[in-house]
Amino acid sequence: MQIGASYYGSPDFQVSSANQELVPDRVSFYKFSFMPKQNCRVKINDSDPILITPELGFSMDGSDAFIYSFVIIDDGVEFVWIGGAK
Repeated sequence: MQIGASYYGSPDFQVSSANQELVPDRVSFYKFSFMPKQNCRVKINDSDPILITPELGFSMDGSDAFIYSFVIIDDGVEFVWIGGAK
């Protein structure tokens, strides 16, 4: 069981800029959820592009690998997110 130190996230819906990094410097997330209002592509921990749909969203928890990078590739995507940091 992971016990976190702090949470980060959206105070309201945000609009992405191209190649926007969501993970702050020197932070990694053991829990993370991302919900876009439209289809968008992301890179997670330097992965190849991954399509995220509004119906699917993205969520991970302490049983998954830590997230040290979550980049929204597309410009103009409305989204909310929350992350639990170790």
